[in-house]
Amino acid sequence: MSNTSDCGNVRNCSATDYGTEPDLSMLSQNEIGLLSEIFHLLGDQSRLRILLYCMRGSVSVGDIAESLQLSQSLV
Repeated sequence: MSNTSDCGNVRNCSATDYGTEPDLSMLSQNEIGLLSEIFHLLGDQSRLRILLYCMRGSVSVGDIAESLQLSQSLV
């Protein structure tokens, strides 16, 4: 596998595109702001645990709270 694949567009980069620098100018200021907000939100352990739990499928707030040992108001 080559280390020199072309990854000029961040949206098309994959984990195998080692050693390349994405062209960040392809992202608008709005997209950068959105990504920043998403990473900030995922920086909270409880929010990340809730998100990962919800990836299982449709779940109720009560189920999330009980399974993750959180109060319903926090969920």
